[in-house]
Amino acid sequence: MTLIELLKESNDLEVLNDIPVALMSGRPSAEMSAVKARALTSPGALLSDLGVSAPANIKDTGKYLESIYKQMISGRGGNKASDLIRDFFKDPKIVYSPGKKEKGLIIQLRSEALKLASRSDSTRKILRTYAFWFSSVAIALTAKSSKSDLQNIKFQYVESQNAILVYKNRQPWKNL
Repeated sequence: MTLIELLKESNDLEVLNDIPVALMSGRPSAEMSAVKARALTSPGALLSDLGVSAPANIKDTGKYLESIYKQMISGRGGNKASDLIRDFFKDPKIVYSPGKKEKGLIIQLRSEALKLASRSDSTRKILRTYAFWFSSVAIALTAKSSKSDLQNIKFQYVESQNAILVYKNRQPWKNL
């Protein structure tokens, strides 16, 4: 399904009734701290490595994020980082909160990634690492463009979906 088709069908979006939990609490690893620092000091290089460019003319934050993460997952960067992301995740999709007051973006693991997660660490721990990557891209885009509303987006774990939920609101997902 293309982005345009998704936007046309926005009234028919799936409602995500799950109660997600915080994903990025605690101290990030040294590697993730380095990625975040790179997002601040060299945002253009980070975005280039991941094959991400700021989408033009998209004002809705959810649709903007969907476009960004689809770019990341496509592997356009042509290097190990972008290939790993492409191989691990399904295409993102927009969902409604339980009260249909907010839209969020679900980024699910592929079945191969779930197999790896069951062999090594927990799914949540693996998704936490990628949430830091995704967050760093939002930071880099904020630093490089005027898209300041990418600040304060939430990255949460949805266990039943084996996914990251991304949305922008101070309220918990279940209250939206």
